[in-house]
Amino acid sequence: MTPLHPAPDRERLRAKALELGFVRVGVTPATEAETFGFLESWLDAGMHGDMGYMARHRQARKHPQSLLNGVRSVWMMAWDSSFGHHPGGGSADTKQGRIGRYAWGMDYHVALKDQLKLLASWCQEQWPKMRTRGVVDTAPLLERDFARRAGLGWVGKNTLLIDPQKGSHLLLAGFLTSEEFEEDKPFTADHCGSCTACLDACPTGALVGPRLLDARRCISYLTIETKGPLPADDSVRQLMGNWLLGCDICQDVCPWNKKASRISLSSPDLPQPALQKPILQSVDPLWLLKASSNEIQELLEGRAWDRAGESGLRRNAVFVLVHLVKQAKSRDPDGEWACQVEKALEVCLENSDCAVSEAAQWGIKQLRSLGGLVKA
Repeated sequence: MTPLHPAPDRERLRAKALELGFVRVGVTPATEAETFGFLESWLDAGMHGDMGYMARHRQARKHPQSLLNGVRSVWMMAWDSSFGHHPGGGSADTKQGRIGRYAWGMDYHVALKDQLKLLASWCQEQWPKMRTRGVVDTAPLLERDFARRAGLGWVGKNTLLIDPQKGSHLLLAGFLTSEEFEEDKPFTADHCGSCTACLDACPTGALVGPRLLDARRCISYLTIETKGPLPADDSVRQLMGNWLLGCDICQDVCPWNKKASRISLSSPDLPQPALQKPILQSVDPLWLLKASSNEIQELLEGRAWDRAGESGLRRNAVFVLVHLVKQAKSRDPDGEWACQVEKALEVCLENSDCAVSEAAQWGIKQLRSLGGLVKA
């Protein structure tokens, strides 16, 4: 006799998740996070910077029980955020501010949550007694910990999960269930070996050791998480390059990313949520200084850029422009474009946002110190 409510089928759930666009899917028991002790040490050292929510919710990260009462299994799923293989994501020789690859398309929080809701609805139809909860990185779950245990890959020296075929340009999502599933084999190998490419390439020295990130010096943290004026450390400001939002340097240099398989932007297999916003790899920083608030809000809409907001984007644009003007000095001896930049910065001195006006004041001082490139 066929049971009225069949037991949850691991392979059917996995197949459904893959159908919804996730490229890697694995399951592990819902037990305490193995790296919770490391998290506590990292927080106690202050390496989380201004991300106070990390400290406030530290205990919630100890066990997925905090997210779903009675949880028995944690499914971990990976979403390919590479958008095809475009090494570098834009030339450093342009007059553009680069965007971290994860933010080229629509807001991944929305895209992943939508797919997780579809998966939850499907599970409810198949197995009505099973309770589920889908989460992305806004929830207190140590995703990389559970992803490794679910067999998705290993944590590289750049602190990111690396899959042998897909590399590290992956966004992780968790799907918690009240039912127990046979676990996947944990990923126990470390394929970084003696390679230190990511540590050597980080311009600000944020990777203070293998798998140890001091967020306070990380370009992604500085351009996204830091509110108000950036730290007045000239060495950090000048090393940010033309990164307007996020940073991919430690991933771009990783050998595993250089040989990773990618889904082409023209592929019919590319999940449609990835295409709900035009792909933007870079933005003109001079335009950001001149644009109206409405124009910037239109740019932000539906993208994972709200974390930085208008204030952060304008502030970051100043640092990008200073970097680009310094690079352009040998190619633009008359300094015409640099003069446009300086004029835009002078207007920003009157900006009511202290983060923007302080950056503009610093930027003008930097440009005038070049001598001959811009007006004194």
